[in-house]
Amino acid sequence: GRQLKGDVYFHCVVDEEFGGGNGTLACLNESCHADAVLVAEPTELKPAGAHMGSYAVHITAEGKSVHGNLKQSGVNAVEKMLPVINACYKLGEKWEQRRFGLLPAPVFSIVSLNAGDGSITLPGSCTAVINYTYLPDGYEYEEDFLGILHSCEEADDWFEEHPLKIEKLHDVKPYHMAENSRWGTCVVRNVSEVMGKQTDLFGFGCGADARFYANTGKMDTIILGPGNILNAHSPNEYVELEQLYDAARIYYKLLCDWCG
Repeated sequence: GRQLKGDVYFHCVVDEEFGGGNGTLACLNESCHADAVLVAEPTELKPAGAHMGSYAVHITAEGKSVHGNLKQSGVNAVEKMLPVINACYKLGEKWEQRRFGLLPAPVFSIVSLNAGDGSITLPGSCTAVINYTYLPDGYEYEEDFLGILHSCEEADDWFEEHPLKIEKLHDVKPYHMAENSRWGTCVVRNVSEVMGKQTDLFGFGCGADARFYANTGKMDTIILGPGNILNAHSPNEYVELEQLYDAARIYYKLLCDWCG
């Protein structure tokens, strides 16, 4: 029954799960500009004022498939891929020294590896999906990464006639906002009051659609929602009811405080 002095828009969007975000962009095209945005990703009700970028690429190394006992007559695609994977992890170790604001260091992950079709045949191709996170610090992460792949090709004559096949899958840009913004201060204050303890902004370790509201829409954006991100994209996603109830109380207080 509370009469708010401002308008509240609810965006329920599609095309987020695979790094797309077209649903959010469509909403931005149709809706008016907002003074503040809350993205309800699962943060265990801790407010995030920044999130990592996420970059994924599909890499295929070609080999020459032959009978496994006649290895000298073929080329094992997995063995061609291994130096690439090792070089990526070494690059990741270098990036682990980088820091920016509230965010953690970048990380590399091999999220998929596929090769071979039998127990006695050398694999003729090996495909890896590599994902890394990155910071909004202006560093040329993609250039650095592609340079490492090129160095791997230069180190092996096989790649002169059989270059790596590289296909970008997604590039989710990072975002960050000023830690002392009016919206961020409002969120921290209300979360602290509802939860009964002091809460501070943190950096969300994954990518999210918050980047579109912040980077494209130029709106102050905070990520705050019930649930644990460790459960995301898993077979048994769930949100604890107590967090859901607390989230409702926080959202209500935020609306009354911001628009009251």
